[in-house]
Amino acid sequence: MSNYWSGKRPYPLEAIPRLARRLSTNVDAILTGHDPAAGAVVSVDEAAFVVLPKYDLATLAGATKGETIETVPIRRDWLARRVVGATGLWLTELPADNQALGFTEGDVVICSDIGGGVVQDGWVCIFKSDGLGLFVARYAFREGGEGDVTPTFVAMNEVMPIARIHARLLARV
Repeated sequence: MSNYWSGKRPYPLEAIPRLARRLSTNVDAILTGHDPAAGAVVSVDEAAFVVLPKYDLATLAGATKGETIETVPIRRDWLARRVVGATGLWLTELPADNQALGFTEGDVVICSDIGGGVVQDGWVCIFKSDGLGLFVARYAFREGGEGDVTPTFVAMNEVMPIARIHARLLARV
């Protein structure tokens, strides 16, 4: 687009509406480079940040996360788009891989506590089991899907839900 705006290269007109839809903006913003309605994203100098605590779940005792090991500022506008809210959230590194869900041990994720141990269908959570330790799985009301934890295991107290995973932070590449 910088080549288009500087006049170095024409942009195919028929592609502009499709590009605007992909970028969640309007055609005017694509053609001029200015979008007065783009209030959702602000420059880093003007952005509001939420400071999230980070916990090491390897030190988990029961359902207590332990001491905060560090705090990490996250842009509030990013959280609003990805997580829909910014309260009650915290960070941790995943304790294990889950290839079916695309998670790798050590990925930093944004989590929240599971109030009263009540898990909803489809939630991706960190669970604790006496036999398996900590692991990541999707909770499902159906039997047998790969990477799923069924209500039977939770009801029999073989598995305890620790946290709901809302998003994964991307590392710099």
